[in-house]
Amino acid sequence: MKFNLNRCRLLSVSMIIVSMLSLSACSSATVKAPVSIPEDALGVVFIDSPTVGSLLYLRGIAGKGEFIRKESHDLCYRSALRIAAGDFNGEGISIKDANTIVLAVYDPKAIKRLKEGDEIVSEDYDISVSGEPHGDIEIISGLSLSQGFVLNPGEWSLSFLFGINEERISC
Repeated sequence: MKFNLNRCRLLSVSMIIVSMLSLSACSSATVKAPVSIPEDALGVVFIDSPTVGSLLYLRGIAGKGEFIRKESHDLCYRSALRIAAGDFNGEGISIKDANTIVLAVYDPKAIKRLKEGDEIVSEDYDISVSGEPHGDIEIISGLSLSQGFVLNPGEWSLSFLFGINEERISC
């Protein structure tokens, strides 16, 4: 009985420590955004090191990055974001690094959904590519119009259970 009680206490203390370590530290300091947000965009998605996998004719891209939304001219908020994309342009069987993905978000409803932690599916929005009049979401780099994608805010950690964690940054 005494052994089980001590074991339970040790497990409880361990879980508390893991929970505390997984929570990101809050800070009032502001840092600079890693990418610039286009002038009339409301936010930008930045995935630095996605991975692309091909299986015969199928191609999939997955990666973790960040979503930066503009609150005012000089104030932005950064949060974690995951992306999954795919199409039928695969060649053979392979897994390799893909090019950096940058998407500019212009639609206020898309910004609101991402801020609230809801996923975005590309087929629900007008998607455009850089150099053309922009739609709701503009592909600046890393994807093509043939690739459908899903943007999923947050990250797989215990801190995400408490909601989207936004960090205040300067634009």
